[in-house]
Amino acid sequence: MDLYIESKDGILVEDIYVCYQLTNVIDLEKLHDLGFSICLDEELAFRPSTEYLMVKAQYELLGFELEHFKTPIKFDKLFNWYDGFRYLRNFFDGLDPFSSLDYKLFDDASRLLGKLDRIVSIKTITENALEALIDFQVATTERDKLIWLFENQMDRYANINFSIPEDLSVDSCVTYESDQLQLIIDITGYEYVFDYFKKLDDFYEAMMEKYKPLPAHFENSKQHRIGYSLESYLTLHKVHLDLVESYGQNG
Repeated sequence: MDLYIESKDGILVEDIYVCYQLTNVIDLEKLHDLGFSICLDEELAFRPSTEYLMVKAQYELLGFELEHFKTPIKFDKLFNWYDGFRYLRNFFDGLDPFSSLDYKLFDDASRLLGKLDRIVSIKTITENALEALIDFQVATTERDKLIWLFENQMDRYANINFSIPEDLSVDSCVTYESDQLQLIIDITGYEYVFDYFKKLDDFYEAMMEKYKPLPAHFENSKQHRIGYSLESYLTLHKVHLDLVESYGQNG
């Protein structure tokens, strides 16, 4: 389907015409191909199954209760509350990720559950966080700390979308904010987990700054591009190459 979009300034749309055959004294050039995607549950003829209606009811209840939380909510209370939506979580755990894209409801719900999963996953990190903090304290050399960073790098993105106070001993409330979800969470008892996240971030950023590429590195690289990762930077400076080889390009 071709559309003729009329605009005087190229910014504001004055009118849109569906074009089956357009006759004009002016030669027209087709500038863009626009793709339209309609989910199955957006079609007029869609008839929801019993399963679909159950998912819809659970998703709407979850959204309603999230909107009406008294904030800040304690982390353990949030964890236990979310555990009550076991049917919804099990449904999406067993659903092919690509299948969720066929239904707007499933796509919206799976994205929101993914964000809640990320928040409650803090509970599973507690033991490793405690051990990692102890290991960091006894690491004295840059090499020891790099090994520590690489061995714990799977947790380096666990605090994405969190805003963390400068001093958690004074203010133990963190804010999680994304396009679908905004929560203020009291993490009393879990401050050390976020301290662990901060140490991961701080040491990573310190190493990235220390070993950032020099002008000569860009001049000598193909297309003047250098991969943005700690492993790439260490390789450029020819330091800790055995660690780069051992831990791979995962930074």
